[in-house]
Parts: sequence; structure tokens; C-alpha cells
Amino acid sequence: MDEALESLLRDTSRSFYLTLRILPAAIRPQIGLAYLLARTTDTIADTEVLPVAERLAALQTLRARILGQGTEPLAWANLSARQSSPAEQRLLQKVEAALAVLKTFTARDLQDIRHVLVTITSGQDWTCNVLLRAAKIRSSLWKPPVNWMIIPIGWPAVSVNFGLISAAAISFPKPVWMTSNFSKTAFVLARDCNW
Repeated sequence: MDEALESLLRDTSRSFYLTLRILPAAIRPQIGLAYLLARTTDTIADTEVLPVAERLAALQTLRARILGQGTEPLAWANLSARQSSPAEQRLLQKVEAALAVLKTFTARDLQDIRHVLVTITSGQDWTCNVLLRAAKIRSSLWKPPVNWMIIPIGWPAVSVNFGLISAAAISFPKPVWMTSNFSKTAFVLARDCNW
């Protein structure tokens, strides 16, 4: 591994770098590079300021490059700029150099590194897909109109804030609608109330 990637490994891994140094010299470059690429995929998956779909696309593009199935340049200036850690910014900026080193290993080493990274990125891919499905479900849930208020039954007059809906909670003698969808506690939905 070249000096720039060695420095990047030291800056991004701290404790892993120390343990890597005690491994036999013949396997350090392979394990060090696998770690750098795994950290790169982890950085992408954890970049919460990017929409999940963009993170998923970046992960899939990088996995294709790791597997030798793509040649699309990884121009991630925007992704890099969104990192709070300077080491993670450099990690994303140097991904092409890491991929170039990957090509220098023997077929057996390449197979082992790819196997590890496919396992890691498959888990990250799964997590991103779960987050996408959860976002779709969340956006499809019924939301009461703004002029409706969700109020726990029997609460004394208190101020309650439910995100977009603010209401004064009081007991109603005749609830308009009752539900226990939100929890085991029944809620009342009062329509067109003037306080």
C-alpha cells in the first residue's frame, strides 16, 4: 500500500491501525485495504444528511467497482464535503486510489477481499432498503387534517403538541372518534374545535 493510503489508514482507524501492525507483513496490505474500503462504505451508509436513496446508489456503485463490474468514476465531491470528519472526507476523496491498489493483489487475495466487502455492503444495502421502506410506510400513514386534534381521553386542560397539531386537551362528553392505534391508551379526535 502506498504512503498516502497508509496515512489514511492510520487517520481513520486509530485502534485498528495499531493491531494491524502486529499482523504478519505478508497480509497487512490486503487487510489494511479491505478495512479502508469497508470504512468508505460505512461512511457512505452513515451519511445521514444525504437521502437514503442516494446513499444506496453510492453503495451499489462502489460495490460494483470493488467487484470489477463497473468503471464509472466515483466523483463524490458533494458526499465528501458533507462529512464532519476530515479523515472521512479524505477517505471518500481517495477511494479511486484504494480501488487502484485493489487491482494489484493476486486473484486469491482479490477474491477474499471482495468476499468480505460484499458481505459488509450487503448488510449496509439491506439497512438502507429497510430505511427506504420505513420512510414510504411513514409517509403513507393517515394524518389527521390540520383542523382535527388528537387528545388523550380524560386529560385535564393542558397544552399538548403532536408535531403539526397543537391542542388543548380536555375531556369530551361525546367523543367524535376514538382509536387505540397509537398505543393502548384510547385517544379522542375532536373536529373543528374552537378554544
